[in-house]
Amino acid sequence: MAKKEEKKEYKKFDAEEMQVNILLEKVMPLCLAEKKLIYDWYLIKSRDGRPKNWYTGDYYNGNNEFFLGCFGVTNTITDKQLTKVKDSIVGLPADLPVDLYKMVKQGKMTQAEADQITAMRKEAYLKYETETGKKLPEPKRYPLKKDGKPKLHKDGTPVMVPITYPISFWKVYEYKDKDTGEPILDDNGKPKVKFTSLFYEVYDVNDIENYDFNLDPPAELKPFTEDEEAERVINNYIAGTGVTINHAEKYTASCYRPSTDSVHLSLKGCYTSSERYYEVALHELSHSTGAKGRLCRKGIVEPTTFGTKAYAYEEMVVEFSAMFGMKELGINGVYDYPVAYVKSWWKNASENPKDLAKACKDGYKAYEYLFSFSRIVDGVEEEVA
Repeated sequence: MAKKEEKKEYKKFDAEEMQVNILLEKVMPLCLAEKKLIYDWYLIKSRDGRPKNWYTGDYYNGNNEFFLGCFGVTNTITDKQLTKVKDSIVGLPADLPVDLYKMVKQGKMTQAEADQITAMRKEAYLKYETETGKKLPEPKRYPLKKDGKPKLHKDGTPVMVPITYPISFWKVYEYKDKDTGEPILDDNGKPKVKFTSLFYEVYDVNDIENYDFNLDPPAELKPFTEDEEAERVINNYIAGTGVTINHAEKYTASCYRPSTDSVHLSLKGCYTSSERYYEVALHELSHSTGAKGRLCRKGIVEPTTFGTKAYAYEEMVVEFSAMFGMKELGINGVYDYPVAYVKSWWKNASENPKDLAKACKDGYKAYEYLFSFSRIVDGVEEEVA
């Protein structure tokens, strides 16, 4: 009797995990070289503003904001949107291929088909440039590398590709009856659905040649003293939640105590800089967002001890929350960690990429909750992108 073939198990695709793995591959070595954790790296690289889609004007949030910010990307555009930009150029030949900017996906076509498209594009470019004296916008291309080494064509020339950044999202699919097409209901009488992790790719508009996107000039680093907006956020949160802040007379270890719902800090003058004070204050206040009656995070409502996984996860969450808060307030990173600690942090992130992605999302929720008490204008809460 033939041996029953074992069913293969396929790893479930996770777009957020893919983003984390890209950070581990591209950003981690740079952070290790400069002795920085991801939070500080994000604040430094993204100081020119929150990432947004240039075409729609919509801002990214959560994992996507964090991911793009770590690469210093503040304005993105997709293939389809780039084609629309191309279509808006006056004097563009009507017969220019509509798939001008579509990437050639591996395995989707033969080499002959790819060469044919390349030749067609070159002919269209030449015609446009001859008739108008202008160049079309197109993505810059860079040498493709694998394991740090350039990939080459058979003729020895380097493989050139545009740099793209994956944007993760979840799509909801309804289960439907094959015969009637009607939704299949669960035990509660609600349509049965499944969530699928997907992604799409975007370009950094700074990597698009021959087109003026009218971008704002890079932000200048502003001198920082006491920040009125930071004080307003902290005071409004305290007034809205009842959390108390106690300032010690001398430098002391900062903490949040769930039993008394209180944050304990040193006096402002005890910190090496005002930036450092606000980073610590936002960190500890972010812990308080996890209390009962608020976001009810496990690391706060259940007993945890230093060195446990739950403790480490809660620390990641509030560091992300403080990071997003400092970004909104325009406060630069002030972290300064020993090399051994930085290596340890990145090692943990490498081994637990899903935890890092989840902590980023939970940190974003904590940040939004912390700042929500300062988004009230004339009795109406502002919409957060």
